[in-house]
Amino acid sequence: MKRIFSILSVFIAVAISTVSCSSSDDSPALSSLATITDFSITIDGVNAEDINYDLGTNIDVTVPFGTSLTAVVPTISVSENATVSPVSGEEVTFVDGEAKTFTVTAEDGITTKDYTVTVSIRGEVGSGSKLETYVLADLYGENSTTTYTYNEANFVSEYTKVQDDWGRYFNYSLHIGLQ
Repeated sequence: MKRIFSILSVFIAVAISTVSCSSSDDSPALSSLATITDFSITIDGVNAEDINYDLGTNIDVTVPFGTSLTAVVPTISVSENATVSPVSGEEVTFVDGEAKTFTVTAEDGITTKDYTVTVSIRGEVGSGSKLETYVLADLYGENSTTTYTYNEANFVSEYTKVQDDWGRYFNYSLHIGLQ
């Protein structure tokens, strides 16, 4: 009985010392997520509604005609504890239609992902002429017309149709835009 007790005691002592001396690292694993979760830009003098985005690993942004791309401020949200370069909120200069690389580095410091951001300036309305109003003769009657009025961002802001129904005139007007 003493022999069984001493063997059992030795076995328990070895088991305790093996478990307590293990070199397991209890620190949590660092994230390898390197993703842009949201991207937007701010440009002085340009309404946020006039900027269009196509997000993905290739981010395409279009801005109104005449916009200066020298002081663009990107606001970038990334995966938790990841970093991005160039830094979110820092002024960046873009060239119309040329891609700029933004690199996201994951929390682990090893995993990176490159995103290309291309900012393009929309063309002028009317193929080179700065139109404010465009009038078309319609087929609805000999005196029918359709008028498109454009705002400074080159979007249709008003649509007017005068329809000649063989001597009876109808006037339709639609104002487009945010108030």
